[in-house]
Amino acid sequence: MAFREVSGEVLNMAEAGQKLTGWYIECQTDQGEKKNSTIITIQKEDGVNVSIWGSAVLDDKMAGLRIGDFVQIEYLGKRKNKTGTAEFKDWKVLVDDEKRRTIATPSDEASTQTTETQEPVTASEPTDKGDKLPWD
Repeated sequence: MAFREVSGEVLNMAEAGQKLTGWYIECQTDQGEKKNSTIITIQKEDGVNVSIWGSAVLDDKMAGLRIGDFVQIEYLGKRKNKTGTAEFKDWKVLVDDEKRRTIATPSDEASTQTTETQEPVTASEPTDKGDKLPWD
């Protein structure tokens, strides 16, 4: 077995106009101290994985995407809500369907692993003669 180093970074998108472009490879839920945040990971074209913290608006916009979509996420800055009483982080998410690719996920890898199989145990219905089933 050969190991390779995985590179990655967490990007703090704090300035309006910042963009992150690449393949959407993972969305981790229940993150952070309160377990109510998401971490979105994008693999840039140079192979570097970059993660960003989600937000309610970003999570909603990412919800329709599939792992493997080629995306561009742009931070638009803070905006006021409709009533003007609170601010939220606003985002634009674009997807390029022509650059989509298949990304193997841990569940995919687990389902393709081979395991030793056993013959299935089959049992017939017990009869009134007191037949015992294999687990009796």
